[in-house]
Amino acid sequence: QTILVPVYAILLALVIAGLVIVLVGSNPLEAYWALLRGMFGSADRFNASLGRSTPFIGAALAVAFAFRAGLFNIGAEGQLLVGATAAAWVGTFSVLADVPGPIAIPLIILAGAAGGAIYGGIPGFLKARTGAHEVIVTIMLNNIAVLIVRWLVTSQDPVMLRDTSASVPHTAPLPASARLPEIVSTSPPLHLGFFIAIGLCALVWFILRRTTFGFVV
Repeated sequence: QTILVPVYAILLALVIAGLVIVLVGSNPLEAYWALLRGMFGSADRFNASLGRSTPFIGAALAVAFAFRAGLFNIGAEGQLLVGATAAAWVGTFSVLADVPGPIAIPLIILAGAAGGAIYGGIPGFLKARTGAHEVIVTIMLNNIAVLIVRWLVTSQDPVMLRDTSASVPHTAPLPASARLPEIVSTSPPLHLGFFIAIGLCALVWFILRRTTFGFVV
């Protein structure tokens, strides 16, 4: 079941998506072939796909860990947005401008983790204190996170996190020393974060399968 369930889920998703593609008048085989070429058509595309998958791996771990505890965390999108915004905010602190990378990078990662954890703790608190169902609360918090982050990044009066020197709304860029090292320069780049995410997968597996805490969960 550990292997067949995800395989069946992927196949079902492909079939349903194929039906939708047929309904709009296109060939699903051509669409899937274009998708495969986009992901694996060259070394750069493959590396870029790995880089793009990094935040999804982290979000999947958040959902999987909660699901193992019997909770449905549908709020990974909002938690990811809040965590990323917190990391972008802390990363632009002037005190970190001259801090070496080995110190600045862990601080920024911890800020992002703390932001996501605090936001993810809201539905946990509500469920423990009021019995509010985590599915409904996390879905609603996703929309709240999107709107809050959009306001923080795009607001011009007052200016919150927007980089006023840029024509396209985004946060101020992080100093070069505060960025994860790039393994392959693609768009998006394959950086050290991908391998950190793979390490977290191994850590979560070990906790759930090889520790007393994991068995209790």
